Amino acid sequence: MIRKFVRSGAVKSWSKELDAFLEWYASQSRDMQADYFIYAVRTRAGFQHEGMFTLPDSTKNIEPELMAYPIMIDQFQKFIDHFNGSGNHTEAACLSIWVHTLRSFLYPELQPAIDRLWHTIMLTKDLWPEMLKQHYQKDVAEGLDTDLLKNTYGLSVAILKTLPPQNARGNNVH
Repeated sequence: MIRKFVRSGAVKSWSKELDAFLEWYASQSRDMQADYFIYAVRTRAGFQHEGMFTLPDSTKNIEPELMAYPIMIDQFQKFIDHFNGSGNHTEAACLSIWVHTLRSFLYPELQPAIDRLWHTIMLTKDLWPEMLKQHYQKDVAEGLDTDLLKNTYGLSVAILKTLPPQNARGNNVH
């Protein structure tokens, strides 16, 4: 009884959070939506490559097993909290794409909203390669570590090839 009450409250809160995020994201221009999403992918890839974001088996899997999702949510949430705490709210919002997606895999009640989010994200797919390339070139020009950038770029490309993600039931989201 208590467990059901707590779960229901959490899902209701997450649903409101997801709806607010979706409203914000959908209000952005198509270019900004793609840019925010590429930022989310690059950040995830960078964290994974640098070992700041790990999966339970310590690999850099692109499509982790369901049992990894709660751990991944926690790790992403820590980065989001850090970004929000340092005033980087856009960065925090971009990373929340992954938290919302992972939650929807664990809590089917969130699936309709996450399907709408991923539908919106996938409408920008044609912009991803060029945006990713532009970000990479900008980072190189700024003198960032070339090996890190190459590895992050490669992992980003690999992540993009797996999208839209599949939920726990093996169905594409969107």
